[in-house]
Parts: sequence; C-alpha cells; structure tokens
Amino acid sequence: MGSVNQTDRAQVQESSQKKPELVDLEAFSASQMASKLWLCREIEKIWKGEKISSLWILGGWYGLTALILALRERIEIGSICSIDKDPRVHRIADQLNKIYEIQDHRFKSYCADVEEIEYGDKDDNGMTAFGPGPQLVINTSCEHFSNRRWWERIIPGQTVALQMTDMSHEEHAVECKKLSDFKDLFPMSEIYYEGELSFGWPLPERLEAPRRDWPAQNFKRFMLIGKKSV
Repeated sequence: MGSVNQTDRAQVQESSQKKPELVDLEAFSASQMASKLWLCREIEKIWKGEKISSLWILGGWYGLTALILALRERIEIGSICSIDKDPRVHRIADQLNKIYEIQDHRFKSYCADVEEIEYGDKDDNGMTAFGPGPQLVINTSCEHFSNRRWWERIIPGQTVALQMTDMSHEEHAVECKKLSDFKDLFPMSEIYYEGELSFGWPLPERLEAPRRDWPAQNFKRFMLIGKKSV
C-alpha cells in the first residue's frame, strides 16, 4: 500500500474542514419541477424541428430548467446562459450542468443582476457580456421582482417565456390572481402559448405543509410565451 505524504494529508484535512454548501431544497420540490417540465414541454412544441441559438434564463437559481431541457434532448439549443445575483447558486448550477459546460461551453451560470442587463450592449463580434444575444429569454419567478426594471430592459420584440404564481407569500413582491392579470402585466405583441397549472396539497390536519414557511394551500402558476410588445 502506498504511503500518504504531508501534502496529501494537508489536502484531506482541509477538505474535511470545509463546511457543506447549503442548498435550498424548495428548488427541487414537486411544484417547482412540474412547472419547469411544463415550460420545457411547451418550448419543445413551439420550436419543434428548429434550433434555439441562444437561451437566457433570468433568476436561473440552480440551473434546473437548463438541465431538464438538455436531458430531454427534444430540441437543439446552441447555448444556455443562467443569470442570478445570488453568488451561492452558481457553483451548483455549473456542476449540475457540467457536461454541457464542457461541450463547447453550451451552459454557463453568471452572477449578475438581471435588472442591470444591457441587452443591446455588444462588442465588435456581436457578443454580449453573457455570450450571444438571446433568441429566447426565460423568467419563471416574475413574482419575486419588486419592480419592472428587468422587464423594461428587455428589447421590444424579444421572444420571452414567463411564469408567475398566484400564491400569497411574504417573499413575493407582486401578486397576480388571474391569467388575464398576468397578460396585462407583461403585454405581448404575439402570444405563442398561454395557460395555467393548478397545484394543491389536500393535507390532513396532522400533517405539515411541504415547507413550514410556505402555506399549505391550493395555488396556480401562470405561463406566457410570446414576443414582448413594442
């Protein structure tokens, strides 16, 4: 058996002393995964037989939407850019999508504020700070943004896919109770898809909600896919 040198011992000791990274398991909840799968299925229908050259995901969190699209292999996507201002999520997002990051840099997670993105700011090669400009922009957490700056920065005519829940919660900055209200908030010149998905937990009183800080209630998630109005 080979001996362990001092360098190896130091590396093992340093590794054992590292604190485990905390992951928000809500990202992997049934409702979150079902909502992302719903989005992916509708995107695949709209772009069936076509290629999405570049896809940007605003508030991309752990990169699960990108991972689901890639694993399903129903449509061809040139590159996926996940943008989130939380510095804790990017190492995990890149790790989950590692194979696609390695393959011609098809995925990358960036730490940036989506309310400060300059979509028209490109270099001499036509590249933005996040690579190629987006053919499709996705935001599945519209209720979490306290202002409309992220929406106002998106260029009119840009194809977008948006989701928002009607669930009341202190973490939600915007409330929307009907699909028609959602459409009023984010006007489209063309709509390729609109719909809603219902969730609910018919829990007996002795059981808790999936998360203590989230109410055990029925709720809906709305979705719009189309071109931002001029």
